[in-house]
Amino acid sequence: MSRGESAMRPITVLSQASQFKSHNLFTRGQANRLIFVIPLKRVITVPTLRPLEQFVCDVCGDLIENVEDGYVIYRCENYRDCGFKIIHQGRCDDNKAPKSEALKEFLGARGLIMLTGFLSPGPIIINLTHPEIDESPKSLDEFTDFFRRVQVPFYEEARQKFNQPGLLHEFHGDNELFPYFEETLRDICDTEFDD
Repeated sequence: MSRGESAMRPITVLSQASQFKSHNLFTRGQANRLIFVIPLKRVITVPTLRPLEQFVCDVCGDLIENVEDGYVIYRCENYRDCGFKIIHQGRCDDNKAPKSEALKEFLGARGLIMLTGFLSPGPIIINLTHPEIDESPKSLDEFTDFFRRVQVPFYEEARQKFNQPGLLHEFHGDNELFPYFEETLRDICDTEFDD
């Protein structure tokens, strides 16, 4: 498979059930791998993004093929950062966002440091400066979505389906963590939901 080509991944999807079950599946050439599967409706094969390597541009909606082509823009309102967007660097950047960083700066372990810096300056800086202004992100929900996009495998692709009625029905009653586990997100990516 060439670098720009999307992977095709077969997945077995269970019929409707009230309990989640584990099954042995064949995915990406790995036989007898025990994974948890969301109880859904059919077997399908779909193209997928390379997790944490490819992203969807928040401006044009096209695929950002490589991390090097991505850029993060955001703004500050009353000392609080907001409006986080992942975009094509150059092509979709209108140079109006007052703050920006290369997308690669938000990935991996270094990215975790960058991201947690938005939440708190940390004990050393707090002890040195005793900040009186709350500089945490303006919307924790918006920031958490951005955080997951750049740190959680399969989140970027799965989030394209988060408003689909069929998906919302499948997750009705689940807790706030289950939909965002990697294996659950992978299953969301591989499933076509009824509207």
